[in-house]
Amino acid sequence: MKSQMSNNIANEVTKEELNELVDGLKQWRIGLASETGPILSRKNFGNESDSTAKYQLKNLQFKRFLQWEKEIIGSINLGWTDDSTVKTAERVDRWFFTRDKGKDGPIQYGELIAIGNGKDPSFLDHKHRPVGIDMGFSSAPVYEWQILGGKLKEPVKAGDHVAIYNTEIKQPLIFFDRNVGGDIGWPTSERWEKQAIDYLSGNIWKIAKAAALAELGVVL
Repeated sequence: MKSQMSNNIANEVTKEELNELVDGLKQWRIGLASETGPILSRKNFGNESDSTAKYQLKNLQFKRFLQWEKEIIGSINLGWTDDSTVKTAERVDRWFFTRDKGKDGPIQYGELIAIGNGKDPSFLDHKHRPVGIDMGFSSAPVYEWQILGGKLKEPVKAGDHVAIYNTEIKQPLIFFDRNVGGDIGWPTSERWEKQAIDYLSGNIWKIAKAAALAELGVVL
């Protein structure tokens, strides 16, 4: 699919434009840039003092950490730290990733996983909301996420630049400046698409977006 999609856009989108769009979707870094080694699976948040396989989740465009925070107006309780200092990073290393069926070992590119933060309910899932991003929290693991941007089935490593993809809505999670609620969203947002169309002509936007997802490893 990847090569076929690339051939379809060869005469309409330059490689540089496609790379720019792909990089725009690889917005996340799990763990600190100084960390090394694979991102490990964890079944639940567990003991507060046990930091094994708990990570920070930094957005590379906004340059802040995503964290749990109480939202007042009808949105999921997610927001951003005020800075990205080491002290702040230590405070927000509460993200964890669970392999399907609770398997141990490193998280692999492209496999279905659950994403959790903090105590119960921990796990993010796709859920319709009248305001803000369509996500919610679940007490049970919801295996509808993939880490993309590297070679499929290879371990995701701390410090990698990655895309976080939801298989229910079939879109990557991105930073998105909202009028109401936490500033995260999907590329289906009209305002985000307008930004992309600024450098890609509107009549090839859908093809280009599909090609970018194929480059990340999504099976379309």
